[in-house]
Amino acid sequence: MKVLVTGSEGFVAGHTIPVLEAAGHEVVRYDLKLGQDICDIEQLRGMVEPGMKILHLAAVARFPEADANPVEAYRTNVGGTATVLRVAVEKGVERVVLASTGSVYMPVWNVPVDEHHPVAGNSHYGFSKALAEKMLWLHKAPFVMLRYSHLYGKDKRHGGLIDSFVERVALGLRPVLYGGGQTSDFCNVKDVAKANLLALMTPHLGQIFNIGSGREISTRDAAEVLRKVTGYKGDFELGEARVVDAARFYYDITKARSLLGYDPQWGFEEGLRDMLMSPKEGLNEKSH
Repeated sequence: MKVLVTGSEGFVAGHTIPVLEAAGHEVVRYDLKLGQDICDIEQLRGMVEPGMKILHLAAVARFPEADANPVEAYRTNVGGTATVLRVAVEKGVERVVLASTGSVYMPVWNVPVDEHHPVAGNSHYGFSKALAEKMLWLHKAPFVMLRYSHLYGKDKRHGGLIDSFVERVALGLRPVLYGGGQTSDFCNVKDVAKANLLALMTPHLGQIFNIGSGREISTRDAAEVLRKVTGYKGDFELGEARVVDAARFYYDITKARSLLGYDPQWGFEEGLRDMLMSPKEGLNEKSH
């Protein structure tokens, strides 16, 4: 089965494409880095074939980038998704798997967050992804939607808690904890890659799934695990919590477990050790 992957040169795709190919799928790459724009409908039409599947990962996926250039964020995240879905319907694709985010749930009203939690978005990034989700209903394409939690893993360079901690320690600077008491659901990208494969195969179309670890970890506790893994023995600087972060956030992944067969395997500490492993130590998958 052919699968067109938008955002094919990005972080999530880099871990997902080998999983798809190992499962026997033929991957068609589509990415701005390859000169391919998801907002260019004619270019996209030339790549999509009847009956193929689409894994739509392309997005402006960082808070700072969306805040700095909201026009591009909405163009890509909303307009690009609308273009993908229009072509999908025209060409008669088998399904579109849309990568969304837990940021659409902000502000969070109750935890653990399940798929019935209200969707709003309290940032340009979160709101643009919430609007992208609306495109699914307007275009009536066969779909599966995945709302990822806070992703981490090897090759991620997006300036979150983990990346910022490691970078500052490497520069001889003290890591900064913004807030410290707020919690999040940290999900290893290797578990997400398997969820993407499951979403491309599941018979349960028209469904939304939370994809995370289902575990709640505070920023301070996450930093202490990072201290343990990296061997850092210094102090932390404390900053104000970001306004886009919830006081508490973690997923109820019951639906993904029962309908999708999703079973996250990576604990936070072992996931960090795998992420921070030097190339000389190898990139072996965790044994289960």
